[in-house]
Amino acid sequence: MNRNKTGSKFHHLALAVSDLERSIYFYCQIIGFQIIENYSWGLEGNFLDQMLGAKLISGKAVMVGSGNAFLELFEYEGTREVSKLEKPVHFCIYTDDIENLYQKVSEYGAGSLHPPMNTQLGTSLAFIKDPDGYLIELLQIYSDTDVLNFGTESCDS
Repeated sequence: MNRNKTGSKFHHLALAVSDLERSIYFYCQIIGFQIIENYSWGLEGNFLDQMLGAKLISGKAVMVGSGNAFLELFEYEGTREVSKLEKPVHFCIYTDDIENLYQKVSEYGAGSLHPPMNTQLGTSLAFIKDPDGYLIELLQIYSDTDVLNFGTESCDS
């Protein structure tokens, strides 16, 4: 029996780390994950500022994983408002209908932090909170990229 009527799937867990290179070494060399993607962002036009209501966040991140299990590691840099993102931990739910899922969450009364917003990467993101206050990213993919099966690169590169 298929109980998942929304087309939603677990996608990733995100952790704030104090030393990204140390964390990459641990998760890749010790645990055996592979690097999926690296990225960074500056202070200007930061979508995290917009979506989470924090101020002046810059940083870098890496997605590591194995199979269809992914871990997103963030290292924040520069001045930032720490009260909202002191130790941000969120998990991401992939959905094929972000607008509908966001509406359901809003109607349920759980926290709605930011409605769906299209990105330059061919995705739409929204952030919500569950009844216990845990941060959840909702993700819908519009491009042809298969985000559930990222390509991988060696940690040695």
